[in-house]
Amino acid sequence: MSDPKYISFLNSLADSINFYYSIIAVPIGIVLNLLTLATFLRKRIRTKSSISIFYIALSIYDIISLMNSILYVQLLPTINVKIVNFSDVWCKIGSIWRKIATQCPSWTQFIMTFDRYRSVACPQRFKFMQDPRKLITLLVSVFFLAILVNSPYLGFYIYEQPTIKSVYSASLNRTVNQI
Repeated sequence: MSDPKYISFLNSLADSINFYYSIIAVPIGIVLNLLTLATFLRKRIRTKSSISIFYIALSIYDIISLMNSILYVQLLPTINVKIVNFSDVWCKIGSIWRKIATQCPSWTQFIMTFDRYRSVACPQRFKFMQDPRKLITLLVSVFFLAILVNSPYLGFYIYEQPTIKSVYSASLNRTVNQI
């Protein structure tokens, strides 16, 4: 169906859903991730297993991802504030940031799953993952690796599309196109 009123209604509905999701669900997610962070940062829990390091990293990356949702995906674009359109620098930063914020939690979960598999299937291999400092280094390097992988987005730039408008010229007594 290509009725303009129906399409306008659907766009308005999508904007409303994005707006209300951003102001209700995203802050709840941020608060719950902060609680997870506070829980796993407690020394008693942190010293028992390396899984606490994974959950600390995952909650940090999830908070970053939820902030990405507010800034670039849902809330601000819904109220017509598009940060990536401010300047070329913001276009580059925003393009890389959106990718990093969505990729880092997935890679953290992958590394966590691999560590759990390793500890069950072959506990004698990959001993470096038992050292908390090396594990933290690995999880932080995910962020820098994501920057490296997404560096081609630094080539993005804002291109202003000239608009052509028809203007009546009294001296020519006709309509002419202007940029």
